Amino acid sequence: WHLAQIPNVKVIVMLREPTDWLVSMYNYFTEDCLQNETTRRWDSIRYSNICCKQRKRVRAVEQLCVKFEEGERPRFWEDVVARRELFSFTNTGVYHGNYTETLRSNLQHLFSLNSIAVLDVGLLSGDRARASEEFQRLTRFLGTSAPYNPEVLYDALEEVSVTRGGHEAHRVAFERLNVCGEGSPRERARANSLFADTRAALEEHLQAWDEAGAFV
Repeated sequence: WHLAQIPNVKVIVMLREPTDWLVSMYNYFTEDCLQNETTRRWDSIRYSNICCKQRKRVRAVEQLCVKFEEGERPRFWEDVVARRELFSFTNTGVYHGNYTETLRSNLQHLFSLNSIAVLDVGLLSGDRARASEEFQRLTRFLGTSAPYNPEVLYDALEEVSVTRGGHEAHRVAFERLNVCGEGSPRERARANSLFADTRAALEEHLQAWDEAGAFV
């Protein structure tokens, strides 16, 4: 609410395909649960701490992570999807993939639509030329006086794709859940159906926003 009071404020919303997002969060949670260290330094890049059901300070720069035990961790398809169980201390679940309701509740009634930009986070891992074009369009939306140097922007996108913004990925070797690109046709169909209605509702909502002046 307070941000909405700032004159000429611009809001940028980055959205990730909901199935891909939920699977990524579940893998992130599982990876943190499998890390051996329970006494951890305050390091947000190395430790996500999303498997810590409780954290206790033990030294000025260290904390004790009391992790969810294996029997406390829900299975993806059987529990998270079928029973709508939540995981992590953040209580993450399927309902978080309802982006349309989140946009409607938290943005639509606070900011004018012509001050909102919505971007697909998949741009960062997709075609660099298309991503460059979209980010150039974004600079114009933000009111900059000159666009990015195309070569500099292209190199920056390449660096983000490789380094993931400094995120230290895959610290633990385990069988990662992958439902978005591999498996049998039946498994892929099940993955595609998970947020089918949500994606359709989001597409319709963003189209209406686009027509009303939002950057989509």
